[in-house]
Amino acid sequence: MPLLTSRPVILLSAPYLIWSLAVTMSWINPALELAVPQFLKGLIYPIDKSGLDPLRVLHLLALAVCVANFVPAHWAPLRSRTLLGAVRCGENSLEVYCAGVLLSLSAYFLLRTVSDGVLAQVMVSTTGIALLTIFATLLTRLTGLAAPRTRLF
Repeated sequence: MPLLTSRPVILLSAPYLIWSLAVTMSWINPALELAVPQFLKGLIYPIDKSGLDPLRVLHLLALAVCVANFVPAHWAPLRSRTLLGAVRCGENSLEVYCAGVLLSLSAYFLLRTVSDGVLAQVMVSTTGIALLTIFATLLTRLTGLAAPRTRLF
């Protein structure tokens, strides 16, 4: 835990996340391509999503460091009804992951056969999130494994 909250780790994690956002946004807006110096392009491209690329691991660790340091443990929104679906998905992460794999296959098929426009993608994504949240909530209720919810006030 001391390493996770140390100042040097935080000072490396936050700029790394900002830089990775700039890299990602440069795929959409070519004007932001200056965020990736020429000598780094050979190291980071192609970004392989199927493997556990070191940059992806660094990104995950940087996110964990920033969340652990900047989101208080007893932050009220984490216990709100709004984020209850996300909590339920976390409680049933393996089952939600497996259902998400099946849903992503059906979403891919749907987008390829019907439409792949922005509106269709938003609708498919929103429906998928809703279905996974409902699935996780039902699993929690059926198994009775819900984490105890405490009121802050």
